[in-house]
Amino acid sequence: LVSSGISWSLEILADPSLWPPNVANVWRGEDGCERADEALEMLSLAEMLTRPDIAHSFGAPTTSTRGFLRSLALSGFGTYYRLRSKTRVAVKYLEEAAEGHGAWAHPAILMNLSAAYTSLHFSEKA
Repeated sequence: LVSSGISWSLEILADPSLWPPNVANVWRGEDGCERADEALEMLSLAEMLTRPDIAHSFGAPTTSTRGFLRSLALSGFGTYYRLRSKTRVAVKYLEEAAEGHGAWAHPAILMNLSAAYTSLHFSEKA
């Protein structure tokens, strides 16, 4: 469930029609598309299910993929909030994802984090 939700959400967030200048219409639902909000809901579910305390309640606290999936979910939040032009919030999630277990996705997370730092004019961190 978690990996499917993350995969589906990231696919939606990668859709170029969500990026400016069309982003305002998508977020307000003016074009009948509420996929971005659905992606946020799925990322929220994935993030919640990958929390150590929640994972412990259904017997998966030490599953080897839990940390990796959590890192991807946090990265998805970062992408979502960058689309919403809430870059400071995006940086918070991307920093947490970069510190996580993102393994093979780590370069992509760092590139997104660098872009967010640049848009905030934090060139020393970028």
